[in-house]
Amino acid sequence: MGNNRHIGVSVAAITAALLLLIIGMSVTILAINNEVKVRPDTGANKSSHTVSNHDHSNDSAHDHKVAPPATSEKADLLIIFSDSGFDRSTYEVSAGDTVRVENGSRNAFYFATGDHANHTIDSPLNVGTIQPGGASSFIAPEPGIYNFHNHKNETQAGTLRVR
Repeated sequence: MGNNRHIGVSVAAITAALLLLIIGMSVTILAINNEVKVRPDTGANKSSHTVSNHDHSNDSAHDHKVAPPATSEKADLLIIFSDSGFDRSTYEVSAGDTVRVENGSRNAFYFATGDHANHTIDSPLNVGTIQPGGASSFIAPEPGIYNFHNHKNETQAGTLRVR
């Protein structure tokens, strides 16, 4: 009878150890998956990154904002982004017009406005990440001058004049 008791305790101990091992492995797998999701743009996009006074080490918030698809309506203004930047430095449009931004480059880029370090300025134009070959559109806001740039390389920039 004494041996059966020790066998029962051993089985319980082995079961508990296996359960802890399975939980530990599950937590590790979840942590690895979450890390990949937080920073999906490592690799090719990093090689084209330009050094700036703005810290991109916490760009996960920007990287997760995916630009909405372009509207099906006709665009009043077309902004084209290529590997060398935007096709023009200045664009002009009327308030309420539809502006379409097309990505003709080989890499995804984040169309952002305002001060490079603070993209809450002119936020209606912060459409987010546009994939290669993709496009997004927005409605031109109230009259004014709006600066925009590629978030990963602020030297690729332009100005939108809304009348």
